Amino acid sequence: MSRNTRSISNFPYASGSQNRWRRHLRQYQPDLGQRLSRARLVYLRRHDARWGWLALCLFLFLQPDAGLAQNLNNPGAGTLLLGSQDNPFIAPAVSHEMTATVSGPLARVEVTQHFINPSDEWVEGRYLFPLPDGAAVDRLLITIGERTIEGQIKEKQTARREYQKARSEGRRAGVVEQKRANLFSLALANIGPGEEITVRLSYLETLDYRDGEYSIRLPMTVMPRFTPAANTVDLSGPLAASLSPISFVFDTQEDRLDTPYVSGLLASTANIEIRLLGDRWPQEISSSSHVLNIDRRASEVSVLVDGGFAAMDRDFELSWQPASGVQPDLLMLTEKRQGKNYALLMFLPPSVEQVQVLPRELIIVIDTSGSMHGESIQQARAAVDRALQSLAPGDLFNLIQFNTNAEALFPAAVLADPDNVARARRYTQELIADGGTNMAPALEIALGARDNPGYLRQVVFITDGAVGNEAQLLAQIEKELGDSRLFTVGIGPAPNSWFMKKAARFGRGTHTYIDNVSKVGEKMAALLARLEKPALKNVRIHWPADIGVEQWPEKIPDLYAGEPMIVSAKLSRLPDHVLISGDGGAGYWAMEKPVNAKQDAPGVAALWARHKIESLQDQAIASGDRDAARAEITSVALEHGLISRYTSLLAVESTPVRPAGNRLASLQIANVRPRNLASPGFPNTATPAALWLWAGIALLLLGTTWLTLDKRRVIA
Repeated sequence: MSRNTRSISNFPYASGSQNRWRRHLRQYQPDLGQRLSRARLVYLRRHDARWGWLALCLFLFLQPDAGLAQNLNNPGAGTLLLGSQDNPFIAPAVSHEMTATVSGPLARVEVTQHFINPSDEWVEGRYLFPLPDGAAVDRLLITIGERTIEGQIKEKQTARREYQKARSEGRRAGVVEQKRANLFSLALANIGPGEEITVRLSYLETLDYRDGEYSIRLPMTVMPRFTPAANTVDLSGPLAASLSPISFVFDTQEDRLDTPYVSGLLASTANIEIRLLGDRWPQEISSSSHVLNIDRRASEVSVLVDGGFAAMDRDFELSWQPASGVQPDLLMLTEKRQGKNYALLMFLPPSVEQVQVLPRELIIVIDTSGSMHGESIQQARAAVDRALQSLAPGDLFNLIQFNTNAEALFPAAVLADPDNVARARRYTQELIADGGTNMAPALEIALGARDNPGYLRQVVFITDGAVGNEAQLLAQIEKELGDSRLFTVGIGPAPNSWFMKKAARFGRGTHTYIDNVSKVGEKMAALLARLEKPALKNVRIHWPADIGVEQWPEKIPDLYAGEPMIVSAKLSRLPDHVLISGDGGAGYWAMEKPVNAKQDAPGVAALWARHKIESLQDQAIASGDRDAARAEITSVALEHGLISRYTSLLAVESTPVRPAGNRLASLQIANVRPRNLASPGFPNTATPAALWLWAGIALLLLGTTWLTLDKRRVIA
């Protein structure tokens, strides 16, 4: 037997290892969905291989659209795929838990994932997971058996070397890295046979606030992403067709990782709890993504997902309104750390009146790529239709649709007369989702159109943001924006929110998210009303002259009605008042307010560091050199204990646990496929679903024939 092949008896679900797996199932008592998932897995791994292969044929036939993305994918939480490169198997998660504690505009979120290694092998695990784009990730605990390891922040390359050394020496170790601003990876080394693994990650974030309403979003899956000129993927392994490995394209080859998608009974679920703290009860608590159970208590409100668990095929979203009179127009939270004062300032600008209403040149861009298939394209068409109906007779407009290629309805912007608007509405209803998400040509058409003096050009970009070349696109927006304003509308169960928000920031506009067809009218009406009011420009905070200040962002973006300004600052002392000024529709505007700082708000210092890192990265992208601020970002991240592009969290044990001579098997993740991606899944950004359909039919017929002939042989 060659060194690259092993007996099937070494794999789980073969022979006596089934008993260990059954004991684990009895011990942890998972929910119904997880029990069904495991039953399906055990069935596929039965000693009688004929029925397993027949089940696999049925899987191929019934789920041909499992969706093999060609290019960059941002995954959702999922299940662990154990085994060797040539014979993988799935170890479903025992449970996922997400708990968010909200106080004012801040949230501390803890993500806990429990897994089991049901095999007789020592394994290494690697998996990817999404987090909010503004998350300040600062805590890691890994529990294997009775031993808990705490993570320490390290420079990324140093952490990798120490992890590899511990891995090869048989010591338990784990490392968390940032792959993108909203995509992280975890590697776990030397997990023993039958051991349970518990991973706890914690992060801080500021809540979204708009039009008098707070909201929090917990990412659980993200759409596959398209990267131009990266069109190949390696498909291998006996479960490759059914599990759909996806190739991740990162900045360097060492960041590359392949992962599958799963759906149906294989998909994981999560227990979610949001605790809203405060002296008064929030109002209008709702979720457009999940059904809720709300428990109101004396000083907090606990929000749970109805039924005890949430499907992880879409992001969880929760919104609420603070009690009447609770939200001030100026709020400052502070923290003292290592003798330094840190502050988070939240300011709600007044409504700015427009002196002269300018006609608009509205450029509407709609994403019709394959990742928009299903409900997403329905939402997008409805959003475009709502925007077209808002046009005034004197406005100009044009409509651009893009997938692999981009196409404008008119050669240039035309008057919004009834005939042109009717033509555009008919054109919109005929759009279908297919092809890759090649966004650059659409941006070039929208931002490069000829100037129309006397018109205010506003570009409304409707997309799921399923792209992998974010830095290139942001640099393009920075270069080509001119006097235009770019407003992004996120569509779908799990859009690339980091890119959408950054594109709006670089485009001096704002971002809107729509995850439900029933919300299109309401959300688009709010966006269009916002577009009709001028932004507060050239906003500045005038701190007292005797206070030393390091403020991030240094340049405050334009503010639109109903949206707050959020600024982090490191101060030599805390101020008792601040002066805020800006330019509105009627000219110069200023407001001086006393500051009633809320002391001892843990996490404000970490958020200041996170905002500084984010601002430095934005500057680097705009300059064309993504590593321009590497040294400064690394220094800030190490000082404040945060994961960044250049730093990682590392947890290592000192004592070896894997016996000498025992090899380490590989382990990967299977991610939950986003919902409402109707067959054929991801056209053009995916593998040909029809191929898997016919393969499933052929194998199904072959398996049925085999079983029939075998049964006749036994009877004879």
